[in-house]
Amino acid sequence: MLSRLVTAGVVLSAACIGGAAWAADQPLPGDRLVAAKGASREKLVVVLQHPSIGVPEPGGLDDPLSAGLHVQLFALDGQDGAELVAPPGAGWTARTGDTTRYTYKNRSAPGGPSPIRSIKIVEGKSIRIVARAAGLALAGPQTAVGVRVEMGTTRLCAVFDGDSVRRDRAGRFVARDADAPTFAECNDEALYGIPCSETSTCGGVCSGDGECGGSEELGCFCASPSDPCGETHPVCNGQCPTGEECGPIVGAPFTTCGCLPIGSTACGDVYPTCGDGDCPEGSDCYATDFTCCGGLSIEYCACLTEPPTDPCGGCPQGFQCLAPSPQDPYSCIPLFCSGGSGAPVCDGACGAPATCRDFFGVCFCLEACDGGSPYPTCGGTCTTPGTICQAVDATGECYCGPE
Repeated sequence: MLSRLVTAGVVLSAACIGGAAWAADQPLPGDRLVAAKGASREKLVVVLQHPSIGVPEPGGLDDPLSAGLHVQLFALDGQDGAELVAPPGAGWTARTGDTTRYTYKNRSAPGGPSPIRSIKIVEGKSIRIVARAAGLALAGPQTAVGVRVEMGTTRLCAVFDGDSVRRDRAGRFVARDADAPTFAECNDEALYGIPCSETSTCGGVCSGDGECGGSEELGCFCASPSDPCGETHPVCNGQCPTGEECGPIVGAPFTTCGCLPIGSTACGDVYPTCGDGDCPEGSDCYATDFTCCGGLSIEYCACLTEPPTDPCGGCPQGFQCLAPSPQDPYSCIPLFCSGGSGAPVCDGACGAPATCRDFFGVCFCLEACDGGSPYPTCGGTCTTPGTICQAVDATGECYCGPE
């Protein structure tokens, strides 16, 4: 029993890492991409057209007049990439009114401050970029090319692949009318075409209409909107009965998805104001927590049938009530103690009679059994009330654990 509980603590220490998305990512259909490289001349044309195209606020932090613009190219195999920059300042102009427009001109391109010759950005319509550099090496066929346009934290992206590719040979890549990508963020992994399961940030691509989600520690996988809602965590994009929609009913980092009436405010999305969250019938949204990662308490909102209570019903002195994740059962495991990283010294303080000991890279306060037969019988005695001498199979030792 104690062996399993301590192992749960080891799992917890590696399962609590999160990430952050960019402020404004817009995956878009691709209207046109031309990349060409000849003996004496190079050219790049990127055109994105869509009514949803948003542009930075004039005078804001992402305004290209002060933030500049970066256009980045991604070859499908991840072996080639390029970045062309239109720096802030000279060459940029802005026009405001009913529609915001930005333009950039550098008639000296590829000389002057940038290889980019011109940029035209029209809110709710299009972005057109023309450069006198191809960016990519174009040593052979590309198969597919991803494009990302950055202005501060505003990122727009497209992928030209499949039927959109009209010409693809050494020195020339031409594509038109690419469908909008299925991924939600304009990250490097998605634009390089790296499969979801092989990514480190769970930002890769999925086949069909799937969306990549998860974490490096818990695994990355594709969730399809055609799957039942409960099988699509942490994306929560699955199928529900008519009149309902899929949403997180348990918050991060171990999201659980459930069906809610359309227009609901999902409980898992509203922390710390959990009382504002909606839940399936028969449950309510409560603030709850679990402790992991060397004692770090992670708080979140979850749909529960009753207010959260001590799930262990009380632990002996020197033990804490933990679960590897909100979906797993809680158990009493020894307290964590301090030590080095990698190969812990485990020299932290523990209340007597426990001492700080290393268990597969995690330091715990463990009480050794007093006397009795050795492992695996472990017939010794324990001084802490509510504990008995138990065999820890993973280490071949005897320690005191909850009865």
